[in-house]
Amino acid sequence: LSPVCLGSLRRAAKDLIRNMPSPMLTTQGACWTILNIYLGLGLQSKPYAIAQGGWISLITLGIVAIVANISAKQLVGSFQSPRCYCARSYAQVVNEVLGTLA
Repeated sequence: LSPVCLGSLRRAAKDLIRNMPSPMLTTQGACWTILNIYLGLGLQSKPYAIAQGGWISLITLGIVAIVANISAKQLVGSFQSPRCYCARSYAQVVNEVLGTLA
């Protein structure tokens, strides 16, 4: 390719990138993504995992689900508390709730 052609291709690529809309995640898009991940990965892999691990894997899965549920509720509750309302990361929430452990 000639230098003139390469220059015009670079300009066209820069214009294309400049005019692209910024990616925004809407609530509907987030719900759709979570649903796809859950259906695609979670539901299709569970029969194989239970077949390989037996009944103990089903019990372990239930325990992990309960712990994840409790953890998520505590995290949401922490974000809604007045002390953690302005926190911007999980690390800041942990520092506000638990304090420094050192």
